[in-house]
Amino acid sequence: MDELPSSVAAEVLGAATLPFHAKRIFFYEGEAGKGFASEFFTAWFDGDETFSIPTGDRNSVCAAISGLKSVGIVAADIIGLTDRDFYSDEVLSATTKGVTVLPLHEIESVLCDQEVVTALAGHLGKEPLQIWTEFLDQIRKEFRGKTLSGVVARRVRARVGDLLDGAFGAAQVVADLTTTSSNHGAALTALALPAKTEVMFTEESNRVSDALSSGGAKMLAILPGKHLLSLLASVLGLSHTSELSGLVVQSLNRRQLRDGNNSLSMLGVKVEAALTKYLPPRRV
Repeated sequence: MDELPSSVAAEVLGAATLPFHAKRIFFYEGEAGKGFASEFFTAWFDGDETFSIPTGDRNSVCAAISGLKSVGIVAADIIGLTDRDFYSDEVLSATTKGVTVLPLHEIESVLCDQEVVTALAGHLGKEPLQIWTEFLDQIRKEFRGKTLSGVVARRVRARVGDLLDGAFGAAQVVADLTTTSSNHGAALTALALPAKTEVMFTEESNRVSDALSSGGAKMLAILPGKHLLSLLASVLGLSHTSELSGLVVQSLNRRQLRDGNNSLSMLGVKVEAALTKYLPPRRV
């Protein structure tokens, strides 16, 4: 049980209802009661069959999955979801077994899916295709100059970080400090970072430009979702992203909609249909 974070152990193993109802334990990036992820997944998994737990960052989700599986005392299926973020394809492909990488940049990105956007537009009495086109136009106007460079730079920095992580090993540390220093210097020299960084900037610039041109899932995988969500809220005429995310969460809250809000219920049906291609099914 050493690998299982203590906070996860306390919540999972101490949950009295878990053995009786839960068929699935779902870990995700976030904090309980804070941020969009917590609010969203509480509404998405609204039955007793799924026990969803916010577990901090990506590494914590992976540790929780591997740790709980190693404990081997929970009968429920154990699954996790992490954001794609700025991680390289190599890092994402090595993600812990049982953890799915969201195919979009982060959880906020799912609200920027075309089907979700057009459903929201229709619910708000706006012309869906016009809103989607305006949204794409705003994105392409926004992600220029320094904003575009910032996305490219963060992608390159993530790749450089991966190289640095792989460059140093325990064998490089010896009793003699001078030799240890030389070992590290040699490892850095072997990386040839200046030349590799130039190549990376060209590759990532092309990748981001292609994503902007595509306007589809590729764009949502590369560009930060929180930034896109703020643009979408403005295009929809809403005052803040919380108004937008709150509307989606409300539409998915089937318990609150039992009394009947046909328009909101219909929005929820459309949003759910759109998001099933990215997320685990709401019910087991």
